[in-house]
Amino acid sequence: MSDIALYHPYVDFRDEAWLKGAVLYWPRIARMLPDTIWSWSDSDRVRQLRDELDCIVDVRLRQRDYGGPLERAEQLFFRFLDRHEEELLPRYGVQRLGIDPIVQDRADTGRLAPRDPRLAPVMPGKLLWSLADRLADSGLLVRLEDMRADGRRQPLPYLCLHRDLATLYLAVLADAVASENRMAMVTDLPVTLATSGGWTTDSMAAVLLDDAAPATFARPEPAQAFAVLALAVAVPKDLRDVPVRRIIKARRKLQPQLLAYRAYLDSLAPALAELSSVPDPAAGTGRRG
Repeated sequence: MSDIALYHPYVDFRDEAWLKGAVLYWPRIARMLPDTIWSWSDSDRVRQLRDELDCIVDVRLRQRDYGGPLERAEQLFFRFLDRHEEELLPRYGVQRLGIDPIVQDRADTGRLAPRDPRLAPVMPGKLLWSLADRLADSGLLVRLEDMRADGRRQPLPYLCLHRDLATLYLAVLADAVASENRMAMVTDLPVTLATSGGWTTDSMAAVLLDDAAPATFARPEPAQAFAVLALAVAVPKDLRDVPVRRIIKARRKLQPQLLAYRAYLDSLAPALAELSSVPDPAAGTGRRG
């Protein structure tokens, strides 16, 4: 398994306590940064981890990378929309649901965010314009708007989808990026979105549509799923109030042991893959009824 784990769906690390634990387990954490963004302003704590441990990597998304992750994610989403657009609209259509795309300031980062929690922004550079046009035409995508002092609404260069649809799209994109770069995937969202094992239109429908058949849902790759779960149990809890300086010191001191632990998990991959093919969990553990 790669020593680099790809974090998604955001560029910002929304949960810095999670990040503190992640850098104790993974040598490096990557994130997807569009090539339309020259640089990214991190919080002081994230910048300290990045600069002193060299543990955060920016993976650039190139708009003109034909056949690359953006195009592969777009093609899969086009097929998904061709099959399920009419089912998606009543549940995730921003216009159909009457969601106002007005923004509010986020006090913690100073960045803009939708006022309605059902919306989530997607950076334009993480979405090809042909897919954005298709989503906008169907009413699944809108631009954020700001309310000016004179009361007029001003469109902003930020695209928004329903939160659940945005999260799925970014998971599909991350899966394509991770596959191309042979990375593991991590997130502070549900594990199924971190270890998809390869998305299909059926597995996407299983996530978003309650009445979709789950039979072909994308299964996590066993070793990767185990590694993601191990992160939750292998690092100390309640890291929110632990100073970054102590995290840096602990990583430098314990890095050989941490690398040995990850190597041990990697050695379990064949056994995990074999167990994952057993249809009855009781049979996999050797128990008898």
